Amino acid sequence: MLRRLLVYAGFGVAALAAMGVLAGIFYVYTITRDLPSVEALQNYSPPVTTRVYAGNGTVIGEYARESRIFVPAAFCLPARGGGGRIFDPECTSGAGAFEPFK
Repeated sequence: MLRRLLVYAGFGVAALAAMGVLAGIFYVYTITRDLPSVEALQNYSPPVTTRVYAGNGTVIGEYARESRIFVPAAFCLPARGGGGRIFDPECTSGAGAFEPFK
């Protein structure tokens, strides 16, 4: 009797584990199905701003769907207390401050 109960408990645990794996696979599929292909990312060209200049070189107007500003990787400061080169928005003054528009 006890052996039969343990067998049924084992089948129940195996069924729950299988359902968990299937749920995980379904979750990953649902999250990743709208991602672009690798080829589309390799050939990505972001929308840029079109600038109209006057004869003397001053900007008359700018037209864009998205306002994007190019920031070279050299301007990205290392985050405080961390390893990666991530822009730290709190670093606005002092030595090495990120001030590209001055």
